[in-house]
Amino acid sequence: MAKDKEWFKKFVQENGDKNISWRHDRIQFPCHSTDREKAFSDAWIKENEDRRWIDYGWGLLQDNFCSSLNTPDHLAYNVLHKITKRERVIVATIIQWLGTNCGWCWLNKAVNNAGYRIVKIKDEKENTLE
Repeated sequence: MAKDKEWFKKFVQENGDKNISWRHDRIQFPCHSTDREKAFSDAWIKENEDRRWIDYGWGLLQDNFCSSLNTPDHLAYNVLHKITKRERVIVATIIQWLGTNCGWCWLNKAVNNAGYRIVKIKDEKENTLE
């Protein structure tokens, strides 16, 4: 099936709540670039899970569009913008793109401009941030 506007609309309706990229199929082919894409995608999906004790249970993306009300318990908030399925797919696509060769170069340049460096972890045991 050709990927056109109708395909995209259908993809959004079926997958928008999953926080996945419309290019999600790319990560099934293992290589250094798609391994990074998968890592970014998986992390983004996890950060947007419904966890009631974090980010009001909305996930990271929606939390960025909520503002706390100044209440004593800080449990009240305003939703400044309700994130749509389409917006979830768009943001997930950009997040996954950061793992591509082009995205990775852009990310490295931005990090370097801030005075930092991205360094590959050599020991598999060191690669656990969960």
